[in-house]
Amino acid sequence: MIQHYLKVALRNLQRHHPQSIISILGIAIGFTAFLLGGYWYYWENNFDTFHPRHTQTYAVTTSGLLKGNGELNQLHESMEEEMAAFPEIKTICRVSELSYRSDGKEKSWIGTRVDSLFFTIFQCNLIEGGYLGVPFDGHSVILTQKMAEYLFGKSSCVGKTVRMNKEVSFAVIGVMKDYPQNSDFKFDYLCLSTPVSNSQKRSTTYVQVYPHADVATLKQKIAASRMKENDTKWATYSQWRFHLRSLSEVHIACSPELDARFRNIRILAAAGLLAFVSSLMNLLVLFVGQQQHKMRYNATFITLGASFRSLIGKSLLELVLPLLAAFVLSMALIEFVFPFYQEYTQLMHESNSWYSGVVRRITPAEVIGFAWVVYLVTSILFLLLSLLPIAALLNHKQKAHSQALRNGLIAGQIFIGSLFLITSFSFYLQYRLMAQTDKGLITDHIWQIDLGYDATYHTDCSPFIAELKQSPFIEEVTALTQPLLLARPDFYCSYVSHLPIEGREVEESPEDNCVVVQKNFLSFFGMKMKEGEWIMNRGTYDVVVNETGARALNIPALSGRPILVDSKETNRTPYRVSGIIADYHYCPMQYGVQKTFFVFQDNAQAAQDCMGFRYFYVKIRPENTSQALSHVAAVYQKYDKDEVIDEQRIVELTELMNLFNRPEKTMFGIFLLLASLCIIISSYGIYALVSLSAEQRKKEIAIRKVNGALFLHILRLFLKEYTWMALIGNAVALPLGYLFIRQWLDTYAYRTPFYGWLLPLVFLLTCSIVMLAVARQVWVAIRQSPVNAIKE
Repeated sequence: MIQHYLKVALRNLQRHHPQSIISILGIAIGFTAFLLGGYWYYWENNFDTFHPRHTQTYAVTTSGLLKGNGELNQLHESMEEEMAAFPEIKTICRVSELSYRSDGKEKSWIGTRVDSLFFTIFQCNLIEGGYLGVPFDGHSVILTQKMAEYLFGKSSCVGKTVRMNKEVSFAVIGVMKDYPQNSDFKFDYLCLSTPVSNSQKRSTTYVQVYPHADVATLKQKIAASRMKENDTKWATYSQWRFHLRSLSEVHIACSPELDARFRNIRILAAAGLLAFVSSLMNLLVLFVGQQQHKMRYNATFITLGASFRSLIGKSLLELVLPLLAAFVLSMALIEFVFPFYQEYTQLMHESNSWYSGVVRRITPAEVIGFAWVVYLVTSILFLLLSLLPIAALLNHKQKAHSQALRNGLIAGQIFIGSLFLITSFSFYLQYRLMAQTDKGLITDHIWQIDLGYDATYHTDCSPFIAELKQSPFIEEVTALTQPLLLARPDFYCSYVSHLPIEGREVEESPEDNCVVVQKNFLSFFGMKMKEGEWIMNRGTYDVVVNETGARALNIPALSGRPILVDSKETNRTPYRVSGIIADYHYCPMQYGVQKTFFVFQDNAQAAQDCMGFRYFYVKIRPENTSQALSHVAAVYQKYDKDEVIDEQRIVELTELMNLFNRPEKTMFGIFLLLASLCIIISSYGIYALVSLSAEQRKKEIAIRKVNGALFLHILRLFLKEYTWMALIGNAVALPLGYLFIRQWLDTYAYRTPFYGWLLPLVFLLTCSIVMLAVARQVWVAIRQSPVNAIKE
């Protein structure tokens, strides 16, 4: 019997091959979008959940240290004693970063100091060696598998020595498996030593609670804790707040620079889910229509002795086959788009961060394993839900129920399509605004060179600049201590100071972000002065402020104002504000430009005061780009310490600027694709249902035609039913779309307004598509011969 039902299901797929192809293609694309978006969301929200005791392990984070609502995964050492007094806490474990500058061109490694408590809380799967009986005196290390293979290949390295530089070396006592990619632990080796606090007396602190501890109460206690130190000029302890975060929450709460990333992940995951649901709706709509067409056929099976249960099995088999075909196709789609997906979702730290060069990526094996589980679960749930309409179709008394379900599914598809459509239009308008807005600087034919922290730390960069200028194809060179373009504005500075400008209010923000530049900075990037003059340092030490800073200072006649620097030196060069530079967008337009000061330091002074210029910018003759880049690469190799990843070493500045618009551009493309998909498959579903309805009512259409009914009269009969579906779908989708877009646009400092004409436009588009689908099928039905229709 099963073999017979399988043949029937295959024949149905072949008989209705246009519907089958659209259903399978829709499910494959919908599932691919759902899987990739959903797994990205899962991956980002499950950091460090692989540790065996992750449900009992928490980090104590601190807010109030950064601008905005960001937290740091650090705790002041004075608070540790208070934490230990809480009865819910079983163990407190501290870790601290460790890094040594290597000699010559050797690679530098990132380490973490840990004590014995680390191994009782966190995972450490040893491949060889061990730490039992080894003193935690700072002389022994456990290497990660990646570091061990880099230094020693496949041979055993236990008992050997790892040299960080001429002065520091460690004995290797073990090799551990690498942590998964979604982990906030980014060490290359573990140093068995007592963790130490940083210069601000803070360290990363984890706590392990008892199995039955009241975590909610503990969170309240920690949130109520306060620092006992008095505020200072640089540390407002009274504003510090403490939080108990699970290991998975740490990644989100302590990564304010990833706010836009997390927002896009949630949007794409929701979009993928809706697309998948819409494709399953379409499959069920077409299935219901086909089954209604085959009601006499099923009655014949019952007459021949088929049981109600066997007919349900036959119907489920007809749903299983397109699901299996769609899964195979979706695996092929995932294989095709995965390189682009992996590159788009990779987590790369800012090049000026402690973990510069650390890249974390989603792996193919993770996605494929996740796909099998998710598709199996969703397919089972879908088939279980499908039992309701199948039972209604086999029970002729419940015909009205199956008709209502079919209409509801069509309205649901129109709802999803309209929601995607209005969202994609809004994404495009915001992307166009961001792409066309003048950023206030010129990036054409300029390339950014990141030489790395170790190669430039307290190093005079004059020889490097001199060698770059030797090429006749390089017009000009300038340098910065931090990148010209950053993902967030909070850390756009070489250092933070407070400039006591004459007439400045005491209440005004004491933190001034200062960017160290070279004298050709203004002309190199084509920037403009709004007032005063650029840094000249002719008998004065000039400081330039941007437009936003000038408005925040609110000091009349700011240009030329002296800066009242306290100094015991009688012959000290006077400081002054020499001018105001026009704002330029150094971060995505989601964020506003912040108050920024620009100061000049020569190469030697910058190396001493600001750890040296690290980022170099070369202006290349466009007709000789390849020759110039070859020269840059050759010079780079002389100073390279294998610290910066290839993608960040030499990058065109225009490409970096385009990355600012990449999330909006990508989401516009994805939403437009999903909107088109949902509308097409819903329209085809309507088309197929109208075809069925016309077939069932062909005698009625023939009689009306004989009695003088025109095409428009008959079309009106069908439109009454399907227009209501479009009205209901849009009535729900448009208000929800409006609320979502308004909330989304509010996250941008520079945003396009919400245009009211988008609502009627989307409504008219969806209604027009529905009307065309209905009109096409009615036109086919009305052209049939009335005599033949009545005879049948």
